[in-house]
Amino acid sequence: MGKKRRHEEEAAAAAAAAAGAGAAPPSSSKKDKKKHKEKKQKRKHKEHARSSGSDSDSSRSTGERAPAAAAAAAAAAAPPPPGRRVPVAVSVARESDAPADACAPYVAYFANGRLPGYANAPASSSGGGGGGGGGGGGGGGGWDFQVFETPGPAPQRALVSERGVATLIGRPADPELSSPGAQYALGVFDPVARTLQLVRAQGGQLARVEAHVNGVNYGQPAGAAHADADAQAALDADVKSRRGMATRLVEAFGSTRRRRQLKAREDGIVRADRLLSADAAEAALARVNATAAQEAGTREQVLARVAAHRNIPPHHLDATEPHKAYPLREMVPEQCLASVNLGQLLHAAEKAEVLDKIVERKLLPQYVLSRLPLLRAAADEKERKAKARMLALLAALLQLVAQPNALRVPEGGPEELARKLHIGRREVLEPLLELFYHRSSEEGRESWLRDGAKRELQVGYALVLALDAEGWVLAAPQFEELAAQLRMALPDVAQRFRELGCVCTPVKGPDFREGRSYTASLLQPAARGGGAPKTLAECLPKPKGPPKARGR
Repeated sequence: MGKKRRHEEEAAAAAAAAAGAGAAPPSSSKKDKKKHKEKKQKRKHKEHARSSGSDSDSSRSTGERAPAAAAAAAAAAAPPPPGRRVPVAVSVARESDAPADACAPYVAYFANGRLPGYANAPASSSGGGGGGGGGGGGGGGGWDFQVFETPGPAPQRALVSERGVATLIGRPADPELSSPGAQYALGVFDPVARTLQLVRAQGGQLARVEAHVNGVNYGQPAGAAHADADAQAALDADVKSRRGMATRLVEAFGSTRRRRQLKAREDGIVRADRLLSADAAEAALARVNATAAQEAGTREQVLARVAAHRNIPPHHLDATEPHKAYPLREMVPEQCLASVNLGQLLHAAEKAEVLDKIVERKLLPQYVLSRLPLLRAAADEKERKAKARMLALLAALLQLVAQPNALRVPEGGPEELARKLHIGRREVLEPLLELFYHRSSEEGRESWLRDGAKRELQVGYALVLALDAEGWVLAAPQFEELAAQLRMALPDVAQRFRELGCVCTPVKGPDFREGRSYTASLLQPAARGGGAPKTLAECLPKPKGPPKARGR
């Protein structure tokens, strides 16, 4: 009867609870389950309390149980008691708006969420360094991090830790590492003291740590290094090709000044194949020093060696007569002297129609045509042929002096080049080319190149031949005509004559174009003043040494 009575009371309590709820909306399934669980626990408590009560309680009437059922229904309708809460003291080590300092910890995370697999090897040391905490390396010890700061108006800090084949790099200053307006802190909970300490992270940001394999360039995408090398090689080849084409164009059509500039620029380029090693350079300097010590001499000896290498035609310094000082057969090869065209000049001196034809076709320089009276005034046939030979050779030299420094050999070869220059014969042209030019072959075409020193020597040859044809005394009108033929100023021609050992005297007169001219003579008795004959060495100008230092 007791159990039946308890079931009836529980049913009555449930009915009363439903009546008290009234028109309240039904709860969701989760709330129903929670209430059912709470009711089940209450029933267990009530059964335990009733089992320990007296038998008089169980014999109460139905009228007495009604108030108890109403009280139970009211208790069931009341909200459940709150859960058990434990108080925890929270202390903030640094406020969120406080400036960062070196003592604030760095909080970092790995980009892939964990340490790389190759970083899990045991480490010999652990802990943070340089103001930053060391991150754990799974399975092994911690990583030693150092903080590096880049200089500048907005310095940035980076965390770097290197171990083995990998380097961990964290950059807390990157803006993409944190959410806008977020402040990050590091919390340390003490379970014994029930306290939580919060410390603001360095800079209020998280450091994104990435693992970099040592020896790999992460600054450029894969394959960029090979692409850059190929592009550089192609650029070098293109620059080399363009320089070669520019050099060929300058040699073919450029002026003397442009070719000289190009050569100086090419010589000034420092190339690896031109550099000596340190040992070889020291050995070369030692040899030069030893040679200089052996060949050292007085100032007079050095000047004498300089004078022995003058840029003038072959000569004899001890000669006292002009034809011995500059012998013609030593100046020009015998083949050239024997091949000159004497008949052209001899016929021009005798026949006016031949002379008119030569003048019309410009076969001979104007200065040579003006000296044809020398052939008519010759004493005998031998002297006449000798002067004709000198004038023919002088004509060939004057034709070459007037040409540019680069002579391109035409398709017809040297014969066609000789006809083009009005020299006439190949046997006369080739010895002169060998004497004043150097051969060059490029792109299958032959050319002859002449530098400045060789041109000055060529002018010296022409002056000696002009003097020889005049009997080693050149009058003022002929001096002026020769300067006009060479396209040189009168003082420059006089200076060249003096370099040959001649005596040049200025002459004034209204018949000259510039109002003055010069006379030139070599080793003449009148210039000696009746004294002992001078040698060519005494007539040549003395080489000038370095200027002497002036004292105070």
